[in-house]
Amino acid sequence: MILSKVGRNWLVNIPAKVRETVGLEEGDYLLWEVREDEDVIVVRPVKNPFKMLKGKLMVKKLFTG
Repeated sequence: MILSKVGRNWLVNIPAKVRETVGLEEGDYLLWEVREDEDVIVVRPVKNPFKMLKGKLMVKKLFTG
């Protein structure tokens, strides 16, 4: 387990071990998911957010006509 601190203006540094483990690079995006029922925050690295959103839009079109 690795501990980080929330700093001024709500900024959080991502520890080197975490960055290296998930292959996070400068310019990557982070997708935040809050699971309130579990008091858990899940953070996932996203290399190309537009690719991810395109897939969601295609699925939505299929189900909504």
